[in-house]
Order: sequence, then structure tokens, then C-alpha cells
Amino acid sequence: MGTVYAATHRQTGESVAVKVLSRLSGSDDNMRQRFALEIETLKKLRHRNIVQLTGHGEEDGTLFFVMERVHGESLHQQLKQDGPFQWTDVIRITLETCQALKHAHDRGVIHRDLKPANLMLAEDGTVKLTDFGIAKFFGSQQLTGDHAVIGTIDYMAPEQADGQQPSVRTDLYSLGSVIYALLTGRPPFASRVVTQVLHRLKYDAPLPLIQIRPEIPAEFDQIVMQLLEKDPDQRIPTALALQHRLQAMQHALNREPAVPAEPAVPAEPESAAEPANNDSSPGSGSGSLANRPTQDGPYTDAEKDAGKTLEVSRAADGTTAATMVAGGEMQVPMSAPENHYTEFESNQHADTLTTGKDGISWLQHLLRSLPLLLALLALGYGAWYFSRPPAADELIQRIDEAEQNGSRSSITRALRDIDIFLQHYADHAQVRALKIQQQRMQQDLNGEREDE
Repeated sequence: MGTVYAATHRQTGESVAVKVLSRLSGSDDNMRQRFALEIETLKKLRHRNIVQLTGHGEEDGTLFFVMERVHGESLHQQLKQDGPFQWTDVIRITLETCQALKHAHDRGVIHRDLKPANLMLAEDGTVKLTDFGIAKFFGSQQLTGDHAVIGTIDYMAPEQADGQQPSVRTDLYSLGSVIYALLTGRPPFASRVVTQVLHRLKYDAPLPLIQIRPEIPAEFDQIVMQLLEKDPDQRIPTALALQHRLQAMQHALNREPAVPAEPAVPAEPESAAEPANNDSSPGSGSGSLANRPTQDGPYTDAEKDAGKTLEVSRAADGTTAATMVAGGEMQVPMSAPENHYTEFESNQHADTLTTGKDGISWLQHLLRSLPLLLALLALGYGAWYFSRPPAADELIQRIDEAEQNGSRSSITRALRDIDIFLQHYADHAQVRALKIQQQRMQQDLNGEREDE
């Protein structure tokens, strides 16, 4: 699709990464739309666990965009070099990935291609989610026909491989596959034969993690197996829910677990038989990863499938054929390219609100505080309403009625109402008459006291 270069901003001296669309791809409208989609997607996402966009443009007909440079390696690279991760490290990586996915899902973005090659581990240990080139916005339509699939087959969910509409639970299945690969050295149904992966993805249950890594907590194994459920409704529903499950598990353990130096891996089943062109082919490194044996074969090099899609079609007799082809993509409106560089700031888009360390935007804080603000406004209005004086005409009517009643308590109330009237309506035409009425009622009240 293109090339990523390390570069330096001439004015700021900042080290950045520049993704350039290849000349061949640049002549393809579909690839240009995918590239434009990745730019629009990154504009929406501002989170510490997602690679940040800083600018984009076109130079001499070449499309490019600029993003933060992550000093580190992808999980795919580390997996190939060092073999499976410790489960405690996988939990930490998963928790940070959950935060990135929640941020994206809250803004209507499904990644659709979550895999170790798209998760960077910075030098400070921060996880960075990257490559939103085939992301999908909720409700968007695709250019490809029915049952056309795009993504990396080893990590995609069954419904995605079947050409159905992706959802947030599609990304969560892929995250479960990533966890499985980090712990075992291979995704759940890895094979170089696409049809074999499709068959296993649809009909086979993955081998429980605890049978491969006995030191893994049973709860962690259950969480990953739930993420890998065939039915999306049976999976953990959201990235936030998954994050809470993992945090609760950590709290329950309440200790630093002892992790053996070398993971225990069971012997390969004697009855396992693979086709001649599968993972066990000569020279493929079958059955090992960094000289460590694996359960069913080698770790699939996902990067070899970059730029390809899996297109699935059904014949009239119900059979299914799968072919890796140059991929189609959803339709994204794209304006005519501009021949200049545009720097992107977080305030250029309504959805790129700056968030705090907890990933909560000022708008979310405002919405959370809205009930309290409304309550304070209602309290203030109530205090004002009940403390305001009665209308002038209402006071005059009350004074006249009290005088006609003639009782001591009525005259006392009338004198109090006259004081309120004179205090708030000093310019009223009835002031002089009320003062005379006040003197008369005061004399009546005094005369009543003398009689007593």
C-alpha cells in the first residue's frame, strides 16, 4: 500500500513518521479512498494508546500523512524474536489495548484489523494501536459486494470472515486472538491454507490456553475463551467490560504470581496430519518459534498478507470459495487532494477533544456534571421565587381585606404588608394613601390595647 519513513520536522525538530501512498496505489481510486479514510479516522482519535496524526497533504501527486513516531517494536516483531510473552505482561498489554479500543468505539470506529503487527510497544512500555487503514465507521456502506471480506484472516472474527457487518465485538474477538498468539506463539487457528483457517474458524473450538500454559490463571483462560466465542452475543460485550474483568481478576489474585522461566508446551498430537502445502512444509520453520516448540505449527507471518484481502463467495450449491485478492474498501467521500501540507491540531475536529489521563474528555465531564448543575439552578430559582415580594396589586388587596376583617391579627398582618409595599414599591401611586391607611390601622391597634 505504501511506505513509512522516519522524518524530522524542520521547524520543531520533532521526530515523526511519514506514511506515503505508493505510486501504484495512488493511481487506484479504491486505495486513495482507503488512505483518505485512515486520515479521517486518525483525526477522530486522540488517545495516549493510539498513534497520533499530526498532519497530511499531497506533494507532486503523492499522498502522505504524518504521525507520531513510536520508538519501539511491534508485538509481532517481539513475538518472532523472543517467543511467547509472560501472562502478566499480556494482561498489562491487554488493559492498555482495551483503553485504545474503548476510545475508538466510543467515536464510532471499528478497527477491523487488530493483530500483533498493528500494536506497537514503545520504549517506555506504552502500547500504541496503529494502522486504521481498513477501519469502519458504524453504519458506513462498503464498495465491495456481498461476502467480500477485508482483514487478516488469522485474527478476524467468524462473522467478519463470513462477510457480515462488523461490530465492537468483532474487534474484541480479534483482541482475544492477539492474546492467544502472545501467550502461545500462534493465533488460535493458524494455517497457510486459507480454506483450512476458514473451516476451523467456523467449526472448531480453540485449544484452551491453560492446556498450553498451565501457569495461567483459570479466570484468564475463561476470559480469553469467552472472547473467542463463535456467537458475538456470547462474547464480553465491550472493551470497558473486558478491562473491568481483568482488573477484578488482578485484584482477586492480590499477589505477584510465580512464572516459570520456560512455558510448558504439550507435545504435538500424534494424529495431527497436515496437507502438503500447510505449515509443516519444508523450510517453513514448522513446529517452532525462536527455537521453541509450538502446539500445531509455526507462527504465521501476518505481514506477508499486508495489502491483501480475503474474498469469500458462495456457489449455487452452497459451497464456499476463498481467494486472497487486492482488497476493496468501504466508500468514503473524498474531496479533491490539495497540493500542500496541513498540520492537524486537536481542535480541528469536534470529535478530537483533548482527554486526560483517564481518557475522559471535557464534554464527558460536562455531561456527568449536568445533573448537579441543573439541581443547583433549580435550587437557586426556588430560593429566588420564594424570596421575591408579592406584586403591588396583590399586597393592596391583602391590606384592604385585613382591615375589613378588623381583628388584631389581621391588622398586624396588614401593617407588615404595608411595610413590604413601601420597601419595594416606593414610587407607586398608592404610597401616600397606604401611609394614611397605615396610621389609621396603627391608631386602631393602639386604641384596642388601651381598651384592654
